[in-house]
Parts: sequence; C-alpha cells; structure tokens
Amino acid sequence: TPIPFARGYGLGEVSAIAAANLTLSPPGTLAVSVADGGPATVLVDFATADPVSADERLVPGRPSGHAALAFVRDGAMDIPLEPGEYRVTVHRGVRNELDVQTVTVAAGETTALVATIIPAYSLDGVLTIDPHQHASPSGDGSIPVEDRLLVNAAAGVDIHVGTDHDHIVDYQPTLEALGLQAWLKTVGAVEVSPVLRGHFNAYPATRD
Repeated sequence: TPIPFARGYGLGEVSAIAAANLTLSPPGTLAVSVADGGPATVLVDFATADPVSADERLVPGRPSGHAALAFVRDGAMDIPLEPGEYRVTVHRGVRNELDVQTVTVAAGETTALVATIIPAYSLDGVLTIDPHQHASPSGDGSIPVEDRLLVNAAAGVDIHVGTDHDHIVDYQPTLEALGLQAWLKTVGAVEVSPVLRGHFNAYPATRD
C-alpha cells in the first residue's frame, strides 16, 4: 500500500490512487517493409503535436525529436509505437525520392506500411562516398561498426571509408555478415593523429 504524502503535496489519498486507472495501454506495431527489399531510414513523427508536449524540446527520450527513428537492414522491420496518428517518412539518401505516408497505430494491433523508394535522378557511373567516418574502434567513436555500416546503407551511401583514429579496421566481414554487400562497399582506411601534428586521412589502407 503506498504511503500518502502530506495533504496538499503530491498524492493526498490512498483511495484516489486505487480508484484511478493508471494502466498503460499496450503499444501498437508499425510493420514497415521496403518494396525492393533493401535498407532504408525510417522517420516516424506525430501527425499533429506531440501528445506529451507541444514543445519537442521539453520531451526527453524522443530520438532526434522524432517519435521513432529506425534503420531497416533487410527490407522489413517492426517498430513498437504508442497508439496515435503518425507521419512516416522512408528514404534512402539524397538520390532517391521520399516516401511519406500517414498511418494510424492502434494499441495491441499491427499496422502495415509498404514504402517504395524511387530514384530521383540518374548519374550513371557516379557513386556516393563518405571518406571520413568513425566508429567504436576510434577513441572518439561510440557507434558499433555494424551500426555504422547499416546507417551508411540506409542513407544511400555507396562507399564507406572507415577512417578510425590510429586503427586500420577491416569492415568487410561485418558488412557480409549483415548481408549488405550488394548495397554498400567498404574501403580500409585510417586517420593518423599524432599529437600536435594534426590529423591525416589515408586510404586505401590494409592491415599488416
């Protein structure tokens, strides 16, 4: 039995606690699938204002201000959500159109969403590359190597270059284990960072 606080501060009556229905409703599930079976970034936003607070800056725990943020690896994933109406944006980087849909998620139920990613333009023979990236092998990196590769593929990057500080890391085995080698290539690299002498990115590089 909860101990009541002093009257006027907090909860004043035990009976009021017992009478109130404080049970959370079960979450709903948003089942996202990408038509071509590939990786993608999924941004889930409230269709109207955040039901907890209209000011997103006052709500802790929202990933980057979204109700949910997810990275699809193999074309499909389930995202648990509090019941409500959402605007869902699925994308794969700047070379593809956005797929934006509005869905309603009910407690204890699954809502299916199929996203179609369409190229926005064609640049034959041109690849996208990010030649300076860190992951957990770097002293200033915290994202695991598998998550770093997944984020690249989901963002439509064609070539990942792992310039970890003073470590030459072979990302290829992890890339293959994730099944993303058809969507992303990786190049061995290093960021040499001697004290007081600046930082130098070098690639390609192989472990000796």
